[in-house]
Order: sequence, then C-alpha cells, then structure tokens
Amino acid sequence: MAYFAVKPGVSFHSVQEVFCDRPRLSIQGWYHADDAPEQMENATLQRLKSAEKGEDTEGGFEEMASPSSSSSEDDDADNLNREDRSFLGGYINAAYLTDESMGEMRTRFEEESSVKLRHFLLDEWNAKIGGAFTKEDERDELGRDRPASDYNIGTNDRWKAVGPAHKQRFLQYQPTKDQLSKATIDDDNNDPNNGTGEYLHHLRRTLFQSSSFGKWLGRITSLGHPLGQRGKVRRFRPGHDYTVAHYGVLTTNSVLDA
Repeated sequence: MAYFAVKPGVSFHSVQEVFCDRPRLSIQGWYHADDAPEQMENATLQRLKSAEKGEDTEGGFEEMASPSSSSSEDDDADNLNREDRSFLGGYINAAYLTDESMGEMRTRFEEESSVKLRHFLLDEWNAKIGGAFTKEDERDELGRDRPASDYNIGTNDRWKAVGPAHKQRFLQYQPTKDQLSKATIDDDNNDPNNGTGEYLHHLRRTLFQSSSFGKWLGRITSLGHPLGQRGKVRRFRPGHDYTVAHYGVLTTNSVLDA
C-alpha cells in the first residue's frame, strides 16, 4: 500500500507502461482535506489552461516557399507543372500525384475536413527511416516490452529532451550548423551519420517546406498555397514520452494540421 501527498505545482500526474506477465489489479483514490491547499493557481489543471507568455509549446510560423512567378507552363500558381511532379515523385507515392487522385482527395477533404493517406512516402524512404529507428531502438534497448527507467536514454548533441513534464515529454531533433547549410543528405545507407533524425530533417526541409509541396497541398485541400509552415522532428521513446492536450497548442487562426 502506498500513500503520498499531492501538492499544486509540485505533483504531476505521470503514467508509465507496466511490464508484467501477470494482470495488474489495484484500488486507488483520493482523500480530500476540508480546505483547498495553498497555491491552487499552480495546480495541474490550471497550468494546462495557462496560455501566458512562454506557454505556447508549438512555436511560431516560418514563411512558406512561394511558387516561382516565372513559370511559363501555367498561370495558376497552385497547378503542378512537370518540374513539381518530378520533384515530388522523388519522395511521394506516385498514386497521390495523379490528377484523378488529387481530385478525389480534394473532394474527401472538402466533405470531411480531413483525409488519411496510407503509404504516403516512397518505399525507398520508408525503408531508410524504418531501418534507422529500428536500429536506434535496439541500440537503446527500447520497445518490445523492455522496461527502461533512464529518462536520458537517447539524448545526445542532436536529440534534446523537451518539456515541461506536465504538458509533454519527447526528444526533439536539433540539426547541426552543417546540416542547416546543406541542401541534402548523403543517401548512402551505410553512413552512420544518417539516422532517423537526419532523414526526417531532410524530408522536413527539402520536401515539406518546398513550393512544390505547397502547390500540392493547395490542390488537395482547395485552401490555396500555404502562407507559412512550422514543424518539428520528434522521437517518442516507448514507455517514456507523451503529449497532453493543453491551451498552449490552441491557435487563434485556422491552420492545416498534417
């Protein structure tokens, strides 16, 4: 039997995977005092509702690359030309680049305000990313019902732990200065520097921030070319990481979430 005091601003609810080959049964509950505790403004619920300065966990938007104004193939800025299709075809499943499929996706999005695309990336990219994160999970002995009590596992000069703990915890990839200056990565799968973070950072910067991808989004959503974008490369370690819904993720303007 375990008893513990809960204090606003000190105690935070935390749930971790339980690794056991037997059913876990328990009786749990709370004993409340007659009077509310001090510092109720720091209680978890109040902190989750807080939207003051520094509470926005999502960050600001960066300007999206704009379509070239010198395009001679079509006056429609959201129409994909041959160069756009060729570029996107190096990353995206060809099934999602045909006019017919883009029309179907647009209709579904207009009717349901969402669309789910399976096998979105090429098998080549899926294999690179899948192989990289499998290798890293094995190296860190994560997943497959293996308990891990070290919350620093997986952190290094590129993967940084992100909080605060009462709202979220995961590892976020921080590219090096060389990566920020390079347009591409080395596609050699044997390069030990090409891990999950490097591949996802490359996709985020090269594909998802490109004007061609912005055109594609405009085509399948009917919302036009995006004005800005923001994103993160994150790693959720099995049994360690999570996000909790809180006011810091709310937006005052309509955004397209992907």
